[in-house]
Amino acid sequence: AAARTRRKVETRVDCPAALRVDDASYALYAVVVHKGASPHHGHYYAYGRDSAGGAGGWRLFDDETVRDVGDAAPLSDVAGASPYLLFYARDAAPLPPPRWRADLRKFVADRDAD
Repeated sequence: AAARTRRKVETRVDCPAALRVDDASYALYAVVVHKGASPHHGHYYAYGRDSAGGAGGWRLFDDETVRDVGDAAPLSDVAGASPYLLFYARDAAPLPPPRWRADLRKFVADRDAD
C-alpha cells in the first residue's frame, strides 16, 4: 500500500470582502485561519463580525483573547497564515434590476405574450 502523507496545502486562497454569485451578493463575516507548517502543528484562530451587517467591526478570536481589530485585518493577515474557512452571508439589500438591451427585452416580452 502506498504511504499516506499529510501535509498542509499551500495554495493561496483569495479572501474577498464581497462576492457576487449569479443575482446575489454576499459579504464576508468570518474567517478561520491556520498559521503553521502542517495541519497537525500550528495555531488556529478566527476573525468575525455580525453576519447581519451590524455596526460592529471585526474581532479577533484567539484562544482566550477577543479583541477589536481594524477592518482590513482579516484580508491582510497573510504572512505565514492560510484562510481555512470563509463564511459569507447573503446581503439583504435588493440588487438593482439587470440592464437589458432593448432587443432582449422585446424578445422576452414577445415570448411571454405567446
